[in-house]
Amino acid sequence: MEQTAVIKTANTAKTAGAPGAVKAAGPAKADRRKKSADIACLLFDMLVLALVVWIALPALDEYTAAGIITPGKVSDAERTLESGGEGDEDSIFNHITIESEQQAAILEALRRRWPERKAPWDNGYQGLCETWVCDVYASAGIPVSGSCCASESRDKYAVWSEEIPVGAMIYSGPEYLSGYLCEDCGKDPGHVAIYIGDGKVAGSQSQYIMTLEEFKEYFGYGGWSFGGS
Repeated sequence: MEQTAVIKTANTAKTAGAPGAVKAAGPAKADRRKKSADIACLLFDMLVLALVVWIALPALDEYTAAGIITPGKVSDAERTLESGGEGDEDSIFNHITIESEQQAAILEALRRRWPERKAPWDNGYQGLCETWVCDVYASAGIPVSGSCCASESRDKYAVWSEEIPVGAMIYSGPEYLSGYLCEDCGKDPGHVAIYIGDGKVAGSQSQYIMTLEEFKEYFGYGGWSFGGS
């Protein structure tokens, strides 16, 4: 009988000890769950941040073109750079008849920063035609009123005339479709370039400098402006 009592007491002691072990393990499991939840929240935040950046980058280009961020900001020293090397004296931009200081400034910006051998399409401006035009104007010290895309700028400022001034922005026609939609206005963004005179157009396009007739044949014609300046 005494032996039985001892065994029962031992079993009782073991049984009594089990709840304490469960209680000790409970906080550890809760802590692990909390850490897992914290890691999941961190990964979710990183995913959201990456998505925001991915969405914001195209918008940044539109803001740059719209003048919300000053496009092509350059120093006075850069605007007074000397001629751009061998062959510069034969630049197409040196042989255009101009009528104003504004036109001279635009052609000078093109000659110094965008000579014929340096096509914007191949130097960071592919698909960014309006941004490039705004950069050229900024380099010439000419402010441009903001627009979300070339089509919106055309609809706001275009002069529908066949007499195109040297240095003016020249727009694609409404019939031209790039295959994309502007996220701000919902229109096809269209295309814009710069009329450099002598029947030629310069732009961020696969052929940097083309004739006016080639431009109209491919892009149509939607008028010209100086971007609201």
